[in-house]
Amino acid sequence: MSEPSSSEFLSRRIDELSKSTFPPPKPPSSRKHEVFKTEDFSDIDEHAESAPENLLDGGVENLLDYLRLPHYTTQLQLLRAIYSWLGNQQLVETVYDRDDVAVDSLYSFLKSVTETQVEVCLLFQYICLEAGLPCKTILGIDKQVYNFPVGDLDVEDNQVWAAVHLDGSWRLVDVSGAFTGVTAPSVPAGCVLIEDSGEAKREWSDEEEVKNTQYRANDFFFLTDPDVFIYFSCPGPSEDPAWQLLKEPWSIERFLTEPRLYVNYFQAAWRMSESEKQTSRKVAIKGKCSVTFVKPNGSEDLKYRLYFDKQRSREEMPEDLQLSRYILTNNDNIDLTQALVTRLPVNGLYLLNIMDESEFKLCSISIEATQVRGQQQFPPGASIFGPTKAAVDMGLVDVSREEGVLVVREGEKIRMRFRSRRSLEVKASLLHNNQPSEDLAERLTVNQKDDEVVIDVKVPYDNFNPEFAVQIQAREKDSDKEFVTVLNYLLTPDTELADTLGDRNKRLLKELNAATADNDIDRLEMAIQKVWSAGVNDNVKVTSESFSRLLEVHREAIQKAERGNDPDVLEAAINAAHQSKVSYALHRAPWFAKAERRLISLRRIATMSKRVLKLSKTTMSEVHRINNPHPSVKSTLKAVLILLGNKPSKLKEWKNVQSRMRVQGREGVFHRISQFQPDTVNGESLLTARQLLNTCSVDEIRATSAACAALYDWGSSVLQMKDSDKILQKAKTAFF
Repeated sequence: MSEPSSSEFLSRRIDELSKSTFPPPKPPSSRKHEVFKTEDFSDIDEHAESAPENLLDGGVENLLDYLRLPHYTTQLQLLRAIYSWLGNQQLVETVYDRDDVAVDSLYSFLKSVTETQVEVCLLFQYICLEAGLPCKTILGIDKQVYNFPVGDLDVEDNQVWAAVHLDGSWRLVDVSGAFTGVTAPSVPAGCVLIEDSGEAKREWSDEEEVKNTQYRANDFFFLTDPDVFIYFSCPGPSEDPAWQLLKEPWSIERFLTEPRLYVNYFQAAWRMSESEKQTSRKVAIKGKCSVTFVKPNGSEDLKYRLYFDKQRSREEMPEDLQLSRYILTNNDNIDLTQALVTRLPVNGLYLLNIMDESEFKLCSISIEATQVRGQQQFPPGASIFGPTKAAVDMGLVDVSREEGVLVVREGEKIRMRFRSRRSLEVKASLLHNNQPSEDLAERLTVNQKDDEVVIDVKVPYDNFNPEFAVQIQAREKDSDKEFVTVLNYLLTPDTELADTLGDRNKRLLKELNAATADNDIDRLEMAIQKVWSAGVNDNVKVTSESFSRLLEVHREAIQKAERGNDPDVLEAAINAAHQSKVSYALHRAPWFAKAERRLISLRRIATMSKRVLKLSKTTMSEVHRINNPHPSVKSTLKAVLILLGNKPSKLKEWKNVQSRMRVQGREGVFHRISQFQPDTVNGESLLTARQLLNTCSVDEIRATSAACAALYDWGSSVLQMKDSDKILQKAKTAFF
């Protein structure tokens, strides 16, 4: 019988190791950020990346022996070591061409991966299984690899990733996406770029080949949260949908019709509005549709690239067509959104790639334009309508028109008003596609008095194209700097265009509902603030439920901080509640009073701990060197050791107390006080420690030793905290 190949050996060994029963798939008990931060694993990464090259000649056992050298205490640490080592092999650019190695050697396995005989995920699974980590590979569809036509639901499985069970939860790891960076071009071949953030283009895309663009590990695909991972990959028909690890698994059809989101989307602060996250294809009747994002504070504007899909569109894009100003950006300062609004020139299929200010892709949307007839471009000037970032920089406040698209009639009078905190020179222009701005000057007036500016516009008549832009610019008074656009408005009779933006109040209430169902305090606070600012008061029940939920989320955050016993974290949670929309209710909540008292106790313990930790070893050693100490000294040291977890029965003799006080390192008094958790002290230990400290003479202790005095104060602060907890333990811990 011939010797099996490395791929055959790997497959057989995986089958053998997978015979044991794995836990059933279910959502992880915590989010990725709660269990993993890259910086916390830097030592593990460095050790894995320093693995000697000769390990490749041996089997996986040698590798695991090396990776375990730092004596990892958790399964996550071991998994991270495996992941870091495999990622450091740089599989895309490394050539493995030796033949003088055993089929079960790491070198042979890596060679099989680079020769595409074995999926890198199978090698990852094999190493995990040999390390005792339950690991399952999942076959499915990956949007990164295959740029399938939007709307095409007949897509085959094209990728393998892993689910690893560690520390009680299943976690997702996509080693193929992380290590080899297999990506499809974001623009299919046969598309022509027609507009780049307002600039006319006519550039063809000939990208056809899938490209490997990454050579080192990408932590985005390490322990990715399931509700994020599903936007990239979905288990195929042969897999149990439960391996999505979602509470409510998606159908494959939903996965394929969701917008294509990129890694940068989840690393940026931009978010698509709830109504947008439904489909990857929009139908633009008469060429009109919009894509709305929630805009982060202080961010620049979105950028975009608009492509026309010539291969799959029935109509041609005319060669003489001016290809710009078919998309406008609408800023809405009430609901803090930014929408890309289209009025496309030709029937057919378009691709809209949306990017952040640094031109990192956030998402791709396919648009099918129908019923287009003789479309007009948007007016010239800035393509961003509504208040701009420059408005904030120039100190504009009390802006009367917070949205950029205003539906008007010919001859209608429109007034715009704002104030400025700075002394500004303001000018305004009326812009049109066919009429010079100078000819329209008499239709617009600017009145400036003190800090208030009022601009009145009488909408001109134009039978062919009654659509105009009002461009308002400003600069510092008596300055020779260039004017900058602070406000820009589209005056249009096109109600269909405005309708694509939807009803703002409905958007606000929908976001409020979504935020109420979430556990994100900042999101819910912002949603409530937007509803208030817009004066939306037609759904009292929804708003009341949101306030109740906000109070509950603050309570959960505070109680979680209490359990962590970190005074800085607890203080931040308490301050956030004080600044919240529900701060008025806090004085009536017993749980909040308990948290404030606990913060005081934790601060006192922290202060006393610092006093102890500042003591020199010499000062501390003076205490346990006394052969016949005062009874108060004995009682104090016994009480401290008992609070730290020592059994009273083993501290009856002074020599035993001296022995424990002499211990250094992790079991020493210094380290144990620095890591002390008040909730670990049981009732019997508290009672014994309190009895001991009650017999002490404080004056005698302070006269005997600075170290003993610091330890006495530390023990007293712990007891005071526990007394406070006891007083409040019968108080209500729920509100509403």
